[in-house]
Amino acid sequence: MKEELGPKFMKGKSSKKILAESKKLREFIKNIVIKGDIYKPEACINWGGMKSYIPTNFVEYSGIKMEYYYFVMEPGKKVVNHVHPFSDELYFVLGGEGIFGLNGKKYDLCKGVIHHILAGQWHFLDTTDSKANLEIFIVVSPAVPFFNREDGCEGFTEEDWNKMGYGK
Repeated sequence: MKEELGPKFMKGKSSKKILAESKKLREFIKNIVIKGDIYKPEACINWGGMKSYIPTNFVEYSGIKMEYYYFVMEPGKKVVNHVHPFSDELYFVLGGEGIFGLNGKKYDLCKGVIHHILAGQWHFLDTTDSKANLEIFIVVSPAVPFFNREDGCEGFTEEDWNKMGYGK
């Protein structure tokens, strides 16, 4: 038996079964291809002027470590200041313009801009002064469930945070 299949301390019949199952699982995972088309999504969540186009059926792949989606905001919309305590986010702007707030500072958003938001950083999006839809490809890792919120926010808002007793 090759050593890389498991720790040295594993011995006996049950450990051999575990190693054999582990090898089968690794072989199975190698053949999974998770792909999707952001312009032909599996699902769309409409937040009222803000839409998340989800290219892949994440439910089909339990244990997925990241999520990604195509996010479109109409002019005049805002995603409230919020935080993801355990997940990083990557924003890649595909088109449009807007304002991105991060920890109290504001940044202009336009095509080609990338922002990496670390877990625990407060952030918001604003298209109040925009003339065109803001289009962003967003990656979140580790994946977090979408909360059913009317404001398009899937993290905790300041109000949520304060209610839980954490404050800012």
